[in-house]
Amino acid sequence: MSGVRIVKKDYTVLLRADGTMAELSDRPNPTANWISSHSSSRFGAPFVNGSQLNETFVQCKEAHIWPVRPTIWEACKHRIPFPGRPEEEASRENTAEDERSVSELYRFASKSGRTSVSYRFADDHIEMTAMLPDECGPRAGMELDFHFIDMPTGDHWTNQVALNTIYTDERQQYAYFIFQRPSGGFLCLAVDGPFAAWRAKYNNSGHKMTGMQLLSLADDLLITDERKLNRVHTMRIKIAFAETLEQAYLNICKLLGIGMAQFAVSGGIRQSVVPIRVVGHADRLRIFDPEGKSEEAEFAGDAHSLALNKIGEYRLSAISPNGRVHVSRMLCHDAWDKQFDLINRFYSKYFQLESGAFARVIWKDTLSPKQGRTFGGEAFGDAEEQVSCRTGEFGGFAGWAILKNLLWFGSKSEFHALFRDSVDRYIRGWALNENRPDRPNYGTISKKPVSMFGINYSAYHLFQEYNYPQYETWLIGQLIDYYELSGDRNILNDLIGLGKHYIADHIDPATGMAVCQNERYGEKVDYTTVDVPLVHLTKLGKLLQREGHPDSDLFLQAALRMAYHLSGRGLEFPTEGDPCTEEASMACTALSLLYAYHELEANETFLRQGADLLEFHDALEMKGFDCRMTGSTLRYWETQYETRDWGPSINAGHGWAIWTAEAKLLLFLATAEMKWMVEACNAFVANMRKVEENGGMTCSFAPDMIPATPHMPYERSESEEPDLLATSIPLANGYPAKTYSASGNYYLIKAAEYWNRISGLKMEEGIAINGRYTADGIFESLGDRFDILGLSRTPHVPLYVRVRPGRILTIMFESKDREVQITGGTIVDSGPSKIVVLPDSDVLTIQ
Repeated sequence: MSGVRIVKKDYTVLLRADGTMAELSDRPNPTANWISSHSSSRFGAPFVNGSQLNETFVQCKEAHIWPVRPTIWEACKHRIPFPGRPEEEASRENTAEDERSVSELYRFASKSGRTSVSYRFADDHIEMTAMLPDECGPRAGMELDFHFIDMPTGDHWTNQVALNTIYTDERQQYAYFIFQRPSGGFLCLAVDGPFAAWRAKYNNSGHKMTGMQLLSLADDLLITDERKLNRVHTMRIKIAFAETLEQAYLNICKLLGIGMAQFAVSGGIRQSVVPIRVVGHADRLRIFDPEGKSEEAEFAGDAHSLALNKIGEYRLSAISPNGRVHVSRMLCHDAWDKQFDLINRFYSKYFQLESGAFARVIWKDTLSPKQGRTFGGEAFGDAEEQVSCRTGEFGGFAGWAILKNLLWFGSKSEFHALFRDSVDRYIRGWALNENRPDRPNYGTISKKPVSMFGINYSAYHLFQEYNYPQYETWLIGQLIDYYELSGDRNILNDLIGLGKHYIADHIDPATGMAVCQNERYGEKVDYTTVDVPLVHLTKLGKLLQREGHPDSDLFLQAALRMAYHLSGRGLEFPTEGDPCTEEASMACTALSLLYAYHELEANETFLRQGADLLEFHDALEMKGFDCRMTGSTLRYWETQYETRDWGPSINAGHGWAIWTAEAKLLLFLATAEMKWMVEACNAFVANMRKVEENGGMTCSFAPDMIPATPHMPYERSESEEPDLLATSIPLANGYPAKTYSASGNYYLIKAAEYWNRISGLKMEEGIAINGRYTADGIFESLGDRFDILGLSRTPHVPLYVRVRPGRILTIMFESKDREVQITGGTIVDSGPSKIVVLPDSDVLTIQ
């Protein structure tokens, strides 16, 4: 490709004759391109007269600047490959003298001169300046075609790019973004000055990010609050590179002249103290509590501690000498019993229908699912519609969360009777059709064989339901919990029937793969990691093993075959949507393998592969210092199915982030590395942040300013709704305004399985995870069945831990740097990284 190659200390650029970049690589990985090498890519191209669907790109060419110098094409002619001359031969003519002859400043302008792009190439960063006319709307800006994962360039996804750190100043005075490669490395992009908006571009289904734009004009957006968008002539972008995330943040501070408040965990229980450090160029730190009251924080050097005393979001404003304010966000949350009661009451009151089903979504203004449909035609809560209140998934998560409340807290809750009635109606009246066995509801258990789409299914298939087998495995998990609650042997029989049907109709006997096949002769799609069927079958097998049932091995062996199938699948991650490298499939693969390692077979390959997958998955996890996003997974398409607001946009704080959190907690249990517990905690906090005061919650937070267009037709209801197609796009960058979703309950379900038992302490920083120190200095877990304590190292001063006499406590050390002494209990077992203690008092002393 014709162009001039610019080589600097930290990076190499190939600049085209029209001023766009064809290649951008950093020093540690010079063969991997940060920007798309696709023939249609336009990284750095200015455009005008843009809309949601298309743009008019302005043709630029090199413009002379002062002082007058030879054009870059004359100065670098030895690096231009000529027709009939191999590029490799031309590249051999490059010399150090040639490289030095390249000026550091280039300007490319349109014929009229009203539009231009300028570059300045420093050793450690790039500066780009775009000048655009302000009357060429509705949108104008710059195209930034990064080499996003799944772009059709022929490169493996591990060398492509994910956008996982996003910061947008509230008045669009600056912004920054950090991009990461799964194979390693970070690119920092800073918008150094005012802009109108930014936008991620998606494919039609929303499953793939295809580009990015920085806008100087965005006059076609629907804005429902008091926010105003800038109109600017000039936008400035700076780009730098880093090998670590910590260095990336320091680069951002340097490029923008800002400071930022940083923390390891993005939230904590009320009355806990969280350590903070301030990095960069901040000279003041102002803290705003959830009520908006502020105080100036004193900090020595970069250290500070934040006392969380009020439920809600704390805003930490780092104020820099240049006047810029960087806001970090941290959540103070309530204890688990308070969270469960608040949310369970809301969902049992407003989401549960007469049938016992739970609606998938309800309107915020009416607190009702009536007369509403999501994109794709899914009804909000009509029990007679096939895709409305699916058993197991979506609405089923609301019922499952209430069930977990009953198991965790028993009769302690003052709403115990209400919750028990709600769960009974969901499981017995809806899912199992106990009152109408011959007329099952759509998507509920049919205890007779059924035929759909020319395919015959055995008894216990979901009635008239597409072959989406994840609904059945979720229901297995729910029925296991309901059997524990009720002790009803009929439920155990239903479990066995559902499990045997799943194995017979949905597992390939040759490979162990879970199969989805929606047409008689259609393709068998791999659904082994659409949810985690391995986990549910393992739990069912273990339950039957405890019951002494002869079928236990049937389910355990099926789960083990799944583990070997996933182990052999490598770095391929099929998904139920548009084929892509889906983070959830990756996370569920890691989760399944690590669960199999703990519960089925201590196979070191399972452990190694699970850990490797989580390392790759790190690039697909949202970073930064914002409790709405930190620890979330990078997904783009859920909003259009779970809200009445937007099309595809980044789903921060979505319940599916918990799959990754689960996998990290399992990896912590295998390795004792505290980083996995800390990161898992952040994913749960991001889910907690979306819960509102009444107990309702949206499906996620969207950091996008401009969401994508929904790919399904918008179906109008009787209420007046704006046109959400290409003619009018809403400004997002917040929580959906119109609807509450049932899927958010998923974080409660998994909290009951992990945080009921596990707590930890990062001793060096004084960070408490799922716990807090009491006024008398005793560490107290938030788990009712607390039996695992993670410590980053041996305490250097006595650590006092609240325990329950007679309940075994396993203490796991990431680094046990000296002999450990235990007072208040007896050591019954020990290993290289753990000590098992039987407490004989209610306080254990570790030193």
